[in-house]
Amino acid sequence: MKKILLIACALVTAALGTGCDDTVAQWDLYNERIIAVRSSSPQLAAGERATLELLVTSEERGPHVVSPQIAIAVPSDVQDAASAADAEVPAALARAVVPENGGWAVVAPSAAELASLRGEMGLAADALVPLRIGVRVDLGGGPLDAIKLVNLGTSAGNPTLGAVSINGAPAQDGMVLPADVDVAMSVEVAADDEVYWLSSIGDLSDEEDPVAELNHDSSNDDHQLQGHIAVVVRAKDGGVTWGFWTASIAQ
Repeated sequence: MKKILLIACALVTAALGTGCDDTVAQWDLYNERIIAVRSSSPQLAAGERATLELLVTSEERGPHVVSPQIAIAVPSDVQDAASAADAEVPAALARAVVPENGGWAVVAPSAAELASLRGEMGLAADALVPLRIGVRVDLGGGPLDAIKLVNLGTSAGNPTLGAVSINGAPAQDGMVLPADVDVAMSVEVAADDEVYWLSSIGDLSDEEDPVAELNHDSSNDDHQLQGHIAVVVRAKDGGVTWGFWTASIAQ
């Protein structure tokens, strides 16, 4: 129990943004971190089940998808890391995060348990019940933590990635892009979706817009000639989708 509590505290601390490395741009794929956490269903009705997966990146592999090595329900009302050790997670929510086939899954409580949780958490009778899940993975450089919110009480699916265009053509593995020019990148999204572009082969601008630009500066020794481009799209209901492709710079 003590080990679980220490892990939960660490995951809460991660959710509060402590310990972040501000020296690397958040869009830079040439580092080691968790980019996004996805539940196969971002909202679950009573009794429904979903699996958890992480989009991660590392210098050696670039972006790739893995299962969390640890997943645990964490408190939804913690405001600072110092109070994490005293916070409690309702038992029905703690039981909802379970190991599955070498990874982790979420199993929504029964309708009766959800009704009880709404009362316990001071929610309206028809409100969604928030389940915050702390996840951890080690890609070789030490533990990486993140938090995923899954709402319980009704079903919802993840969005489908819309058409992605890079340098005027559909995104695909093996793209060869020019240096020293602004390369346009675009993705089709719903009006209220959030977008985040990432790259390891140049600097990004407007990386939080559906239309962004990539520029590889041939005079910058830090700019890689080969790497990846990725895009993450987050829907208003918590759904997540992503895409990533290999790319290189013409020489």
